[in-house]
Amino acid sequence: MADPQASPTDGVPEEASAAIGAEPDVGRPQLAAAEPHSCSGTDGVESESEPAETTWWNSSASFRWLRLLEEWHDAAAAGEKFAERCAVCMKELQATCSAALSAEEFRVAPFDWTPDVMLEAFGSTQQGTALEISDLDVRMTFEQFEVYGKERQLKYLKGIRANPGERFQVRMLIEEAKIPLLRLIFDGQLEVDLSMGGAMAGNRDAEEDAPSVDQPLRALLASAINGDAAVRFVRLVKAFAKASSLVDAHLGLPSSTSWTCLAIAFLQLEGCIPPGQEVLRSASDDTAENAAATGSTANGDGSEDRAPRPIRRLWPVDISPGLLCRFLAFIEKLSLKPMKVSLSEGRCSPARPWTNSGQRSPPLFLEHPVPTESRSWLNLAQSLTWPGWKQVRYLCSEAKKEFLPPQASAPDAAQERAAARAAKRLFAGGVPPGKGPDAAGCGNGDAAAAEATPDTPEEGSSNGVAKKPRQDVS
Repeated sequence: MADPQASPTDGVPEEASAAIGAEPDVGRPQLAAAEPHSCSGTDGVESESEPAETTWWNSSASFRWLRLLEEWHDAAAAGEKFAERCAVCMKELQATCSAALSAEEFRVAPFDWTPDVMLEAFGSTQQGTALEISDLDVRMTFEQFEVYGKERQLKYLKGIRANPGERFQVRMLIEEAKIPLLRLIFDGQLEVDLSMGGAMAGNRDAEEDAPSVDQPLRALLASAINGDAAVRFVRLVKAFAKASSLVDAHLGLPSSTSWTCLAIAFLQLEGCIPPGQEVLRSASDDTAENAAATGSTANGDGSEDRAPRPIRRLWPVDISPGLLCRFLAFIEKLSLKPMKVSLSEGRCSPARPWTNSGQRSPPLFLEHPVPTESRSWLNLAQSLTWPGWKQVRYLCSEAKKEFLPPQASAPDAAQERAAARAAKRLFAGGVPPGKGPDAAGCGNGDAAAAEATPDTPEEGSSNGVAKKPRQDVS
């Protein structure tokens, strides 16, 4: 693991470090269509690790990439069975928590009653970006009162750990986290992260509750011209992050929600999603028009009558290897120095390297998508550390090379096999075992055939390019 005191530019060539010293204009939306082979960062500066000009996949391999991305997404995305499993889990968890907290030690004096448990799911299952291997994030509070303070929260979580019921297994209790977390396994399949929160979504104080980011993120994704493609892109990003073991807030890596925010920020810079403040303003204008037309101020069930009107001319989300390659370059550049990402303004800007107290600034400040005065201090990536961020940068840099084709003279079949191998290396760890294109027989077995085809010239590969061995981050 890297030195926590190391500079964010450690390991970067001197000429690149000099360029980093300049203020990058990462916040400028790029409305011009990028060249398919470009791996440049958000301000158009070519990545230092790649030549200024490079070949790209031929037409048959490009079409093969599109099919592969669709297949790997469909294998990774959560389906109806996952949703049913989560619903059953929530019901069982409600009963388990109520039973565990009905013990005498949790009885409230002098009223002689035990608290009534309230549970609410949040995270990827509510954002619409869940994968089949996603965990279920649940926060617990009580009908009679809310529990604040780490020691008080630990008291109740330890009570559940002591009596997890028949269908739950205790994996660990993370006590050192800012918000204590009890990690459970439901029926040996579904991982559940149980924490204690404040107001639930239906309560009047929920607007000021820190975790209330799910609906704003969902609204941002829906504001794209092709919102379904935006969601699919986020799922592919998360599948890559899962496959690369880059999702764990408690190990100093980005959380699942952080990856969702980063994917949305990138699409904003690509001109595919408008700034959050414009989405909210458009939604409020539509609500006012609906109220004037119907005589009511809001839908009774809280649903929207229609999608928000277009705010500006947007580019459609065109999922391709080029788009994913540019995203990895975006993460590379973002991780070079302290940065602030604002989904509300749709821009990224450099942050001060040191705080007012003389401490080193966090590597990334992810602003709440709906910033208010009480949320101005809230960093959605507060658990991210410099060593973890350096690991993300290194693995994204390595993954970007997977999108570079073999030499241009390679025949179509060799390029297609190379594309299948690259896709498997990028996403295989982000789907359940036995669900990838190989196992499902997608693509007429091309992916399986590609895996059996040698990579190196010594083994008789026709592409003439030897792969460099992978190495772990020190």
